[in-house]
Amino acid sequence: MMQNTLTFEHPTSELTRVCLRLEYLFSTISENLAHFNERNAQYTMQLLIEIVCVLDRPDLKSKFTKELLRFSDSLKRLSGSPGVEEETLGVSLKALDQHLSYLSTCSGKLGKELAENEFLSMIRSNLNTAGNGSCSDMPAYFYWLSMDSESQTKQIKTWLSQLKPIEAIVSFILSIIRGSGNEKSVIADSGFYHENLSTSPACQLLRVTVGKSLNVYPEISAGKHRFTLRFLTANRSRPIQSHHAIEFELSICAI
Repeated sequence: MMQNTLTFEHPTSELTRVCLRLEYLFSTISENLAHFNERNAQYTMQLLIEIVCVLDRPDLKSKFTKELLRFSDSLKRLSGSPGVEEETLGVSLKALDQHLSYLSTCSGKLGKELAENEFLSMIRSNLNTAGNGSCSDMPAYFYWLSMDSESQTKQIKTWLSQLKPIEAIVSFILSIIRGSGNEKSVIADSGFYHENLSTSPACQLLRVTVGKSLNVYPEISAGKHRFTLRFLTANRSRPIQSHHAIEFELSICAI
């Protein structure tokens, strides 16, 4: 993404939405650890707990597996097609097989080890209970927060290491989805644009890139067969739809 543009992403499937959320959480924790201090220790722990909560779905492993198998079929059909780099395709298929192998040998829910961690479970339980969540309710957590930053960082990295295969799967899925889109330049007349969507393959992600200098952002509504977007003016107490013709880059990602 160029420095003078912003790219907005709108998921059109539940699994893509989950992947985008996990990507954000993993990325934010990584940034916090790079500049870790006592002021962001509690926030970093809250992010880790949220990852555990997102992964605590009995259907998530099967959804990841189903999506990767679907990708495998699609990628294998590309072999021998004009313009396809066979070496790059081979690398992707190898990575895909490794992710499928991990999921097939992973017992129980994803992130099970952290979900069953007594210390993290205590924090999670208190944060999810109305009226709780303060350090006074969790003396063990209060003690942990008083530890030196080096010890805290080491512990968080140990917990995160157990989630590395899952983070890699999320990154792989999103890279394939994003790579499936063909960017095109379009214009939103009076700040409004709409387009029909193909259902074979179904759209999984919409990406909108617009210049920062335009001071607008997109509000996107998408269904199975069609999507609409309108550009709203930023820097206003009550955003309104722009009345200008907005030129932007659109990528409909479907595989």
